[in-house]
Amino acid sequence: MDVRLGVQLKVVEMNDRDTASRAAQLMRPIEQQILMCDSREETLLFACAMLERAKTILEAHLGEDGRRELFIMGNER
Repeated sequence: MDVRLGVQLKVVEMNDRDTASRAAQLMRPIEQQILMCDSREETLLFACAMLERAKTILEAHLGEDGRRELFIMGNER
C-alpha cells in the first residue's frame, strides 16, 4: 500500500463526530498544561516536548515513512 494512502486512511477516521469529540476530550489536560506555563520559554519548551512525543507516537503507529508523509501533508496546507 502506498504510504500516503495509508496515512490518509488513518486521518480520515478523525472525520466522524464521535472521534472529534474524543479528540477534544483528550486535549483538555494538554490545554490545562499550556495554561500552567508561566512564560514564553516554558510554553515553547512544552511545545517541543509534545512535538517529540507526537513524533514518537506517530512513528510507532505509522512507521517512519508514514510519519514523514504525515508531516509533509501538514506542511502542504
